[in-house]
Amino acid sequence: MLPMTSVPRINTPAWCAHFDVRHYQDKAFVHYGIYFPPALRKAVTGRKAEYLAGRLASRQALGTAGFPAFTLRSGAGREPLWPRNIIGSISHCGSYALALASRQEVCHLRAIGLDIEMIFSEQRAARLWPKIISADEKALLAQTSLPFHYAITLAFSLKESLFKALYPTLKQHLSFHTAAITALDLPAAQINVCLEPALVAAGNFPANLTGHYYQHNHNVVTLLCF
Repeated sequence: MLPMTSVPRINTPAWCAHFDVRHYQDKAFVHYGIYFPPALRKAVTGRKAEYLAGRLASRQALGTAGFPAFTLRSGAGREPLWPRNIIGSISHCGSYALALASRQEVCHLRAIGLDIEMIFSEQRAARLWPKIISADEKALLAQTSLPFHYAITLAFSLKESLFKALYPTLKQHLSFHTAAITALDLPAAQINVCLEPALVAAGNFPANLTGHYYQHNHNVVTLLCF
């Protein structure tokens, strides 16, 4: 379990758990003192392993925020139910799980979303991009020096982070086309995104938001908060 680089605007680390699904056993939940939800007991091994790793990372994150003994449960949409006045986010991909949490009175933020994704192959990016971005967004990304498959991975991950930040308010899953990438600043490792007016009105959200990204091994990590 390792703390990663301090997160922009929050000044708290994102915690990373590296796991090997081949070594997973159900008794690990008891060993680490992590709540094993009944709905998870019939899940495939990979799902149980990533859930456990995510909860281990979130326990470290909550400890940093002053809640070391809090039992993190899940809501109806499988979203983590954080303590009152705590914002946080969990993500997992492959053999990594990430989590961060912060007190709102410390970070002065309303919401946060964190995501990690394995960098798409060229074939996957070519197949999925119409579901992730519009033709205008594709043209914008093509103007950067990033390989297309890498840029699409960033777009996908950034929108996942955005939707995680919005979910506690909206309680619904959104189309990738409800938000559009408007700028990508490579030196600053930032991505700007604009929300549809109806989405802004539905949750009284800012119309324009900025996310941050960086690469972690063969994965990209994105963060968006407001």
